[in-house]
Amino acid sequence: MRLRLWLFMLITCGLVCTQAGADDASSKPSTATPEYKLANGPAPLAENVKQVDLLTIRGIKNLYNGYPTRNDDATINAIVEIPSGTNAKWEINHTGKMELEIREGAPRIVKYLPYPCNYGVVPSTKLAKETGGDGDPVDVLILGPALARGTVAKVKVVGLLKLVDKGELDHKVLAVMEHTPLAKVKSLKELNEQFPGVTDILQTWFLNYKGPGKMVFKGWGEATEANELIERNTIPVQQSARR
Repeated sequence: MRLRLWLFMLITCGLVCTQAGADDASSKPSTATPEYKLANGPAPLAENVKQVDLLTIRGIKNLYNGYPTRNDDATINAIVEIPSGTNAKWEINHTGKMELEIREGAPRIVKYLPYPCNYGVVPSTKLAKETGGDGDPVDVLILGPALARGTVAKVKVVGLLKLVDKGELDHKVLAVMEHTPLAKVKSLKELNEQFPGVTDILQTWFLNYKGPGKMVFKGWGEATEANELIERNTIPVQQSARR
């Protein structure tokens, strides 16, 4: 009788411990979840970057300030963090790596329509908090076909989408890619005349992707205003850029 009781207690204890372990495991974020799989595909990576792990992408150069802001032909450089048509929020940090944003233990997947354009940053720039910025590089919206994550694209500035997010300036430089139908556009006025509806799409998307009322629209600016924003917030290029 005692032997049966002892065996019963041992089995019961084992089942309870096993269940507790399972509960413990389920409370931890798993990289096998659909969110992680979505965040790590299907967008390809550019040749100048490689994926270190599920959370980190590293470039042959420092992605934050290893590239010049401007080129000799009056274009600027723009590094793609989020390819057009995807929802996973990757971003370049101040160490020069690109990281998958994690919120509440899970990858941040934008719960809205996919990004309507390539989204990234202007390298070697920083919107200083002292002047109302968020401390991050200047954001850029790259109009044209989807580009691989990590691509360093030469683009032409045509305008500025002016936004405020939680009291901080969150302006987006608007730029067009070479060798695309939009390549000849030189200004916001020309963009609206030749490609009507594009700015309406961008305004609607960025005012709603975080939820209604989260972003404040402050109007559109022409290329001159966008270039002035870039100039004011340019920082030195890191010469020893390999990481």
